[in-house]
Amino acid sequence: MTMIYIHEFSTGIEVKRTPGGGWESGGFTGKYINCTRDIPQQILNAISSGKFSLSEGGLPEEPAIVGRQVGGYSVVAVVSRGRDDRGRSLPLYRYFWCEGKDYIEAILRWKDKLPVFDPDNKPPSTGHRLNPDSQTVQLDKFREYLHDSSPTIVISPKKRCQPLILNAIAKERAKKQGEDYSWAYNVAALENPWYFQVIYPASSEAQDLFKEVLARRPRDSVFISGEGEIKTAIKAIIKGRVKPEHINNLESALANPKVDDKFWNKLLDGQAASKAYKDKIYSETMVMLLTLKAILIPKFLPDFLMWMQTAPKPDDCWESCHKLQASILAEYKKNTPSLPSLTRNINDGIYSLLSRLITTPKSSQSDSKIKHKLRGLVHSKVDIPQLVKATQSLLNENDGLWSLVYYLYFAKDLADSLTQIPDLWQPGIITDYSEEKAEFLTHLQPFWKYPRKTDKKYLPLAQLFEELSFPHFAAIFYQISTGNVPQNIFNQVSPKRGVKKGILFKMTLIRQKGWGDHLHSALDAGIDFVTENLILIIRVMVMCETFRSEIGLQCLK
Repeated sequence: MTMIYIHEFSTGIEVKRTPGGGWESGGFTGKYINCTRDIPQQILNAISSGKFSLSEGGLPEEPAIVGRQVGGYSVVAVVSRGRDDRGRSLPLYRYFWCEGKDYIEAILRWKDKLPVFDPDNKPPSTGHRLNPDSQTVQLDKFREYLHDSSPTIVISPKKRCQPLILNAIAKERAKKQGEDYSWAYNVAALENPWYFQVIYPASSEAQDLFKEVLARRPRDSVFISGEGEIKTAIKAIIKGRVKPEHINNLESALANPKVDDKFWNKLLDGQAASKAYKDKIYSETMVMLLTLKAILIPKFLPDFLMWMQTAPKPDDCWESCHKLQASILAEYKKNTPSLPSLTRNINDGIYSLLSRLITTPKSSQSDSKIKHKLRGLVHSKVDIPQLVKATQSLLNENDGLWSLVYYLYFAKDLADSLTQIPDLWQPGIITDYSEEKAEFLTHLQPFWKYPRKTDKKYLPLAQLFEELSFPHFAAIFYQISTGNVPQNIFNQVSPKRGVKKGILFKMTLIRQKGWGDHLHSALDAGIDFVTENLILIIRVMVMCETFRSEIGLQCLK
């Protein structure tokens, strides 16, 4: 039989004794009391983000109970009404928690009635031992709520309900949605009602209030479990105070299918990301914020690099960008195998960069006057060479997050993908890729299907990979852009010397002709010409000799 331990802690107050032997609050101390163990940071983050908070005036006569999965923990908060030394009521919290996400029911079954806040209670330092075996909770009268698609369900207070029932409903809904769950019981008002999946109001008036508040929630808003922890992680990272839990919170969010670019933009704009980008605010904090945005939203990476390149002092921006990368990288290297979503995002950002390098951007008339010569070809768009330079800097950066992923993951991923391109037009294959990767590879398909097709827009990629010392990729993009591969690149990827053609990633590469090839061709052409016209040449020589003899004879006369 498995045994677990329930740990607890309570709101910290300055206890003032009353004449009748009771107590009242002399103010909050800012520190928790009656802790049986160090409180996990994830739980502290959830509390500070308002995940358990009842709003002012939201506390009924009977204690309220809040249950929530927080990361890898099960947490239940009992909120009761206290009084301060001025006679005002205030909510006091007593928290119970277990390691493991599936023990909220065990906490609720621990006692017939969970104990409320009591500053004089001194729980054992080891916590409370109990059997976590669960029992069946009957939901026959609440089946309708299991099929309700609303992000937050408000159960009518007219239906008799218990915390165990709320927990069971939330748990069933969480299974379908693949996320952590939370519920609130006997509450009159909550600071963030949309942070809960199931709410049982304390009264009919409270029910109407919750429905009104939830109806005002923007339609495009989605309940994301752990949103408060994600906000905390963002704030800490852009200040350079990165901890393992911050990286883990971002990883969990990136793995959540409900988390999209709209969600990230909302959180990052709360820190002024869009304003910094639009108004060109290049302070260290804003550069670090936009660096984080480029990590979380792969499509933003090309715009971010161009934003830095156009700064009054680009080197300062690169220094701030590298500072944030280094702070994340320290934790990233410790957890690389267990951070697949973060790795994928950075990988997709590189694909997004490559796609931008072959996309002809819109330009003004002034842009068209700026020419940039790149291996003999003229590009009228000034941002292409700038972006090539910025991309090269990003991927060559020592101890950089993108450069690490590029050399450890992206190079192999691109090599595998190039080999698979001929098969991409078969149904279902390209749908397995991310949007950024699919877009890049889709543009490349015609060059395998029509081998003689070329497009000069791919020349920046060829030069980029040549500068990054990846001759195999450089060879492919030289072939695509110019129809042949420079000899120095071809010789690096060809296993045999002197050959003029080769196959790489299922594409035929043609070696660019050098002086030796032209001389050899001229000699070959001369020999062929003599062989094919030998009789004619002999006749001409005879005629010339006869003509010269006649001239000579005439001269002698």
